[in-house]
Amino acid sequence: MKTRSFYTKIFILLMLYGGVLFVYLCVNMPGDTLTTSLPPLTEEQLLLSERLEKHVRQLAEEIGERHYGKSQAYNDAADYIAQSFQDNGLVPYEEAFGDKLQYRNIIAEHYGSKLTDEIIVIGAHYDTVWSSPGADDNASGVAVMLELARLLKLNSYPRTIRFVAFANEEYPKFLTKDMGSLFHAKQSYERGENILGMISLEMLGYYSDDPSSQNYPSPFSWFYPDTANFVAFVSNFKG
Repeated sequence: MKTRSFYTKIFILLMLYGGVLFVYLCVNMPGDTLTTSLPPLTEEQLLLSERLEKHVRQLAEEIGERHYGKSQAYNDAADYIAQSFQDNGLVPYEEAFGDKLQYRNIIAEHYGSKLTDEIIVIGAHYDTVWSSPGADDNASGVAVMLELARLLKLNSYPRTIRFVAFANEEYPKFLTKDMGSLFHAKQSYERGENILGMISLEMLGYYSDDPSSQNYPSPFSWFYPDTANFVAFVSNFKG
């Protein structure tokens, strides 16, 4: 007859195994780490690099700090994003929200050829924190979204791809009713839309090979690299 201490030991072992598995799932990345120098950029990649830089400079340098306290710059950024969508052959529209409808999510869709009602969202917020031009956070994410929209528009896909530039993702609008992504999600839910998944593009513009150029709060610092020469992919377990 097995004793209570036996079952206690089994329970502890299962908890330890579960903890190790959880950590592994959180930190494991597929593929091999690149240990050699990157090859020279192709002509096409050079042109893409120039386009990405143009978007970032327009948002961060020409327009600059953009949030509800800088209404003209906020609108200029939204207008720039809408015009970029239009230049790439998409038809932009907006969701206006807030007490005076002063905030704007800018949206464009590349409709699916077969499963039009099934939607994949690719989004990035275009607002900044106060006193920051927001080049990395998050003009870089917006730039990538705009170029993805341009490139994906060149081909046909079964499902609809929706591109969304979100307003009000930074403090103090974060996690309030005026948070752009939350407003969009509620609108989508009320319309009964079939959202299969969402990719959020966030802070993609910083790169460094210097040690300790990347840091995290504990306990994440125990597992993740401290050199900022990678792109992190983060999802829930279902994703």
